[in-house]
Amino acid sequence: MELAGLALLGMLIVISPGADFVLVLKNSLNRGRLAGIWSAIGISLAISVHIAYSMLGISYLISQNEWLFNLVRYAGALYLIYLGLKGVFGAQRHSGEEPETTKSSDGWRFLAQGFLCNVLNPKTMLFFLSVFS
Repeated sequence: MELAGLALLGMLIVISPGADFVLVLKNSLNRGRLAGIWSAIGISLAISVHIAYSMLGISYLISQNEWLFNLVRYAGALYLIYLGLKGVFGAQRHSGEEPETTKSSDGWRFLAQGFLCNVLNPKTMLFFLSVFS
């Protein structure tokens, strides 16, 4: 029963819209399907990081150390603000243009965006801290 409850909670977190959803949508619409896929792969890798620190007990240490918890939380918030501002100002620059195709070398950039967006996302971090601590 615990596994079913945990699976349901995980599904609800995954389907709730957030920064990851917006990033994948933005990259897919602006740069094509491949950019969205690379972003989703980066997000998946970041979730692996959250799972790893939860399994190793580091999430408990982060939740008990107020300084470290705030550092991670504020770093994530700053990165999300940066992505938002980049999206707003980038939209003005690219308005009216056709979506660009993704070059194969851009895949790493989208992967890194997805990874950083999720690994620094306070919502995801708080989910893993609260459930697995």
